[in-house]
Amino acid sequence: MDIKELYRKLMNAARSMPPDERTPYAFEKRVIACLQGLPKVDLARLWSRGMWRAAMSSAAVMLAILIWTRLDSPMAPAAYADGSALDIEEIVLAPLASLENEEGDW
Repeated sequence: MDIKELYRKLMNAARSMPPDERTPYAFEKRVIACLQGLPKVDLARLWSRGMWRAAMSSAAVMLAILIWTRLDSPMAPAAYADGSALDIEEIVLAPLASLENEEGDW
């Protein structure tokens, strides 16, 4: 159901009812004044607070994983045993080297 249509029906139903004598004088004005006195919701503040919490928790998880991998890391690979690092081209092109050795077409 459309919200505007629902609002219209509710307002018509409320207007059709006679006022009740038990209702205190200016009750609706007091209710509206209390509702207007509530602080407004600042969506930007809520969004930024959530993002900072997410950033802090992500940093904590990253730090925990970093410490875990440093403490639980196996010995260095044989390529680094002599102190020389692999060339970046050798690392990037290593999967393609296996394709050159295979016989046949793709």
